[in-house]
Amino acid sequence: MPLLTGPMNVLRYRVEFCADLPSTSLVIDQLRAYAFRPRSEESEIASSFATNWGFCSISSVLEVDFPGVEDIACGEYLLFALRRERRRLPATLFKAHLKLRIAAWLQEHNRSRCPATVKAEIKDALQIQMLSRSLPESKSWGACWSPERRELILERCAEDVQLMFQKAFFEAFGLRLYRVEVLDTVADSLLRGQLLVSRGQEYGNGEPLYKEDFSKTDPHETTDEPTPVVTHLAAEFKLWLWWRMSTARDSEIDLGDDLGIITIWGGSRVVLKDISQGESVTVVATAPLSDPEALQALFEGKLPVELPVMWRRDDREFSLSLRGEHLDMCGLQLPQVVKGDGEEAMLDRMFLFEEVCMILKALFNLFAERRVQGWVSSTGDGRAIRAWIAEQSGDDRFAEE
Repeated sequence: MPLLTGPMNVLRYRVEFCADLPSTSLVIDQLRAYAFRPRSEESEIASSFATNWGFCSISSVLEVDFPGVEDIACGEYLLFALRRERRRLPATLFKAHLKLRIAAWLQEHNRSRCPATVKAEIKDALQIQMLSRSLPESKSWGACWSPERRELILERCAEDVQLMFQKAFFEAFGLRLYRVEVLDTVADSLLRGQLLVSRGQEYGNGEPLYKEDFSKTDPHETTDEPTPVVTHLAAEFKLWLWWRMSTARDSEIDLGDDLGIITIWGGSRVVLKDISQGESVTVVATAPLSDPEALQALFEGKLPVELPVMWRRDDREFSLSLRGEHLDMCGLQLPQVVKGDGEEAMLDRMFLFEEVCMILKALFNLFAERRVQGWVSSTGDGRAIRAWIAEQSGDDRFAEE
């Protein structure tokens, strides 16, 4: 299971607030109640539209009984998975059999045309028969839930799987899941408000992108309402990181007393996209952040939507790709000390994952502070980034805009 070993590709969620934290025994009972159950009867297969969902063990799709606490508990974390079993009809073979059965019906009834109702009955019967005889495709996605922290991470998956997991989680535990947005990493609610209106004031017509009086919000107050997605902020954060990684004097970043100084540099693959038009450019190279094609795409107004980032803190090195507007972590490599698949190894893995989250939060907070403090002023980072792109592209006009 990728969540337990190897590179991590995960989605982060906030769990809806609950005054009474669910006990491990209650979680086990609910996982059993909503565990995966195979469907064998032809009518059940047909009624489920050939797809079946349910919870299972994170270590095996065949383990669905959850016999004890040790099967899901790992310190403060609860580990389980969502299993999907799907049967698919071979389209070409299905059409051939359907054509053959319709021809047999026409011959049996001495008719030249098959009525639509009869054709539908033949099709449904053939579909049930072929689905019941086909082998299902089984796949699972692991989840790690910390009830105390109200946090959950899910293996990266398609949008329909994400929706099904959220639905299954709500049905089992009565709690909603919210994707972690870039603005959720900013603790100061007033700073969040300034970020939301800053782009409209500096680049647009002066209208805020999101109207709310953040000055009256308690910065320590927690809310379960999802933070609005602001697509440009994630892209501009990655552009800011790119600039910091490509500027020798700024390759070391001081994140404060708690995290100290990290040394940061780029990886091997970057994807840039024109957010307004949807055109994208992918650059794969030894040093893509200094590749002429990538820099030309920047000069043309494209922004990074997938950015490789590596950093060193003390004697530990981390690498990952930040993808999309949610800053999803893809290909996260952790410097694990404890190897294996036991509880100690998992706790070490989650400790390092939380360190990554803290560093990303600190980096985004640093960007947020710079973003609202004269971003395009003569001493602002925005103006410095323009000058850097102009220098790399050899066109001074960009720096003068």
